[in-house]
Amino acid sequence: MAMKQKQLNTRGDPKVKSIQEIQEEHSRNIAQIMMGFKDDQDQIQKVGLEAGAYLVRLTSEQRLAVRQDQALEKAREAHERTLAAYRAEVDRYEEQVHAKRQELRAKNFFVESTEAVSAALGADDSALMDMLETSALTGNVELGKAAFVAAHRRGLGDVIAAYFERVNPEGHDAYQEWLDLPDPEAIETKRRAAEQAVQMPTIDRLTARSTVS
Repeated sequence: MAMKQKQLNTRGDPKVKSIQEIQEEHSRNIAQIMMGFKDDQDQIQKVGLEAGAYLVRLTSEQRLAVRQDQALEKAREAHERTLAAYRAEVDRYEEQVHAKRQELRAKNFFVESTEAVSAALGADDSALMDMLETSALTGNVELGKAAFVAAHRRGLGDVIAAYFERVNPEGHDAYQEWLDLPDPEAIETKRRAAEQAVQMPTIDRLTARSTVS
């Protein structure tokens, strides 16, 4: 019995997709992998003993033992295949999140003017707000972005809000995406939990509905 994983949805450039779309695609792919594993188990459960002339010489107990051995062998193959697919999907997800992180880092925090960055990092909190006011007045976006970068590092919510309100309102969505990025440790935890998520089925699960007459 040949059982194959269905083709996962992996199309599209992560730099075009939003982080929400990347996460939703990952969730769908994981669900599809797990559903495929369930289908494999259901198929194993439905299939009886593989044909063979030797069967007529076996007692009912022996046929049951053979049936269980056959089911376990197929289940091990399905389990290994599913575990590999699960880990590969986590790796793919991690790559897409990394690409998105690099894109959003540049979009949110890259400032060409090193002088503006130096000034912002050396300014106190009230001076950062003054820099934003000057940026909004003069149209010097680099100055405002430098103040925003410093405010982000310090966690100054009022300065950050003022930046998106007065200097760069169209940049708010990209910043929210940055905040929504999954933590690298969360992805590593997901990878380490693969064996718990994809568990080898019990013999009862594999043979509960089969007959060995």
